[in-house]
Amino acid sequence: MVKELTDHFCLNCETVNPPGNKFCGQCGQKMEIHRISAHEITHDAVHYFTHADRGIFFLLKKLATKPGVVAREYLAGKRTQYFKPLNFLLIVAALTVFMTSFLSSQNQRPPGRSGSAGQSSSLTEEQKKVYAARYANLNKVTTKYTNVIQIFATPLITLFVFLFYLKRPYSYLEHLVANMYFVGAVMIFYALVTIPLSYFSNSFLWGRIFLAVFFLFEIVYRGIAYYQFMNQKGTKYKLKALGVSVLASVFWIVISGTLTYKYIQDGLWGIFK
Repeated sequence: MVKELTDHFCLNCETVNPPGNKFCGQCGQKMEIHRISAHEITHDAVHYFTHADRGIFFLLKKLATKPGVVAREYLAGKRTQYFKPLNFLLIVAALTVFMTSFLSSQNQRPPGRSGSAGQSSSLTEEQKKVYAARYANLNKVTTKYTNVIQIFATPLITLFVFLFYLKRPYSYLEHLVANMYFVGAVMIFYALVTIPLSYFSNSFLWGRIFLAVFFLFEIVYRGIAYYQFMNQKGTKYKLKALGVSVLASVFWIVISGTLTYKYIQDGLWGIFK
């Protein structure tokens, strides 16, 4: 049986509210609910992204100047002021996949040239075909699942950085929340700057240069973010944050590079034939 719509009855949690309440005192939902309309959907979408005190554009503005402060304030309890970190990371991941799929440069490094000239010449024609096929497949997978790789990398990089700050008050999960913001901001730069520049340059050399600039940006940005996040003043702590950021990038490059090499060489120890 459908219950009558009144200003006293909350349709979300079924709590009876005093007359005149605009919002439910139990769950916070509006008391006056209308049928879904195109206007409401459009309004909610615009509000979701542009709300002055918690929209995604407000968050991006803050992450551009004070990323560490954003993370500190969110963990300190200002949860409604900022766009939620996981939601932010997932949206950026989707944007990255879109940009990679449609604008990724086709000037990739030719397969079979990762080793020395002597090693390349020693390969049989069959091995060259296998390596070329694996290289092409790897490019397709990394392009299609950039978001999965990005999300997978975040907890690993967080764990690495966390080990350098064990004596500080934040737990691993709190570091993970902070890095959702930091990684999201870095990937915005990658999706909106690095990928388009690499594509329109139409050059392998310039593509590598833009990628190097991206890695430099990532290192510096994460260093600044962690310096602000840990809230330790002084040159020593600035250098520590920057050094940890450098090591974190090296850590991920070694892991991803090793997995890439092993996949092309032997299908990740024979797992992928």
